[in-house]
Amino acid sequence: MRTAHFCSKCGGSLFERDERCRLCWTAVADMPVFEASAAATSEGSPFVSMWFNPRDTVRGILQRDPTHLVMPLAAMGGILQGLDRASGKNVGDVLSLPAILAIVIPLGAVGGMLGLYMGGALLHFTGKWIGGTGSREDIRASVAWGTVPALWGGLLWIPIILLTGRAMFTSDLDDGTGASASMLLIAGGCLLVQVGAALWSVFTGLHSLGEAQGFSAWKALANGVLAGLVILVPLVVIVVGLAVALPMVMSA
Repeated sequence: MRTAHFCSKCGGSLFERDERCRLCWTAVADMPVFEASAAATSEGSPFVSMWFNPRDTVRGILQRDPTHLVMPLAAMGGILQGLDRASGKNVGDVLSLPAILAIVIPLGAVGGMLGLYMGGALLHFTGKWIGGTGSREDIRASVAWGTVPALWGGLLWIPIILLTGRAMFTSDLDDGTGASASMLLIAGGCLLVQVGAALWSVFTGLHSLGEAQGFSAWKALANGVLAGLVILVPLVVIVVGLAVALPMVMSA
């Protein structure tokens, strides 16, 4: 079967006679080369093939290097989630845009990486209950790469911020932010695209996790539900226990 070759550093496509990557200029002789079926690489990059061939793409990444770009992807995901939360909580009502970015970027990056490690450990733990065979490293890679569509959508925060400033982080979009109605309309369209990309990431994420664990996307969904229950059930027990115990203590 014909194969496609990729740069081990940036994921850019490599042609047969290339001596260096055309994106990052890394010498081909100095890198391991990622090979995957041509059918799985619609534009020659895992950042593109992940959209419609997540299993083949993740399989190739795991075979080549399961640590490839995992932490940068997790950090980026954490930053984008931080921007979403800042917008949802209207932090622009009390903070300037530079202050929001100064808080969200470092904390989001660290949170994204820690979340990947903790989530990967939970998925590894509960996945074994239903026959999962993936290592923690493989699971982290599958989770990080499975979010690629959402990360593409998250990049739309750049034009949103350039167009509206801190307006998208305030409770009143017209509250002295200087964003025009047309700018806000374009920003709203970008947000809708982000929602669609995030929803598509559910599909890619489940198939990516399933590939790493050696089972179907439906089992991957069950794996995620079980991981959530491992956290939720003890919390519910604690809350219920406190709700029952506190009145008894107060009345004693």
